Amino acid sequence: GVSGSWTLSDDYGFTDIDGGRPHWERYMLRRTDDILDRGGPGTPDEKFWVTIVYGMYKRDARYRHMAARIEAVVGVPQSTYDPRAT
Repeated sequence: GVSGSWTLSDDYGFTDIDGGRPHWERYMLRRTDDILDRGGPGTPDEKFWVTIVYGMYKRDARYRHMAARIEAVVGVPQSTYDPRAT
């Protein structure tokens, strides 16, 4: 199967050259929690972030708690991005 480097780091204990152990999943959840703890997105970048996180995980049972929290704080995020608009 396919694994993220953060999963392999957790499973096998290796680190980056600087000794760090970056973990995208934990970062994503922590950043989203921080935004929601402040009452929701305060900038266009944060709105984009929450919309993307919601879209990625709304149907994934492992992250249903985060999707439900986003819905409770900001409703169901809708993207206004149109790739055809230049």
